Amino acid sequence: MPLSYLSMFPAGSKPEDWMEQPPLMAKLIDQLEEQVVFIEQACKGHLDEPLKTFLGMKTIGDFVIFNQDAILL
Repeated sequence: MPLSYLSMFPAGSKPEDWMEQPPLMAKLIDQLEEQVVFIEQACKGHLDEPLKTFLGMKTIGDFVIFNQDAILL
């Protein structure tokens, strides 16, 4: 994702605050779909690697599952 999205889409942001033209919805959807592929490729073969335990998560796989559950709430 482009770094400009960090300033455009922080928590609590709203379109009135944007200083630049937002991307088209179709472009956002394409980029989000590409992000899934990127994350899958980056994590492939690493899901069982240990992490410092945080909130009961001990592996990268635990962290991914935790974040998926949080998104679905």
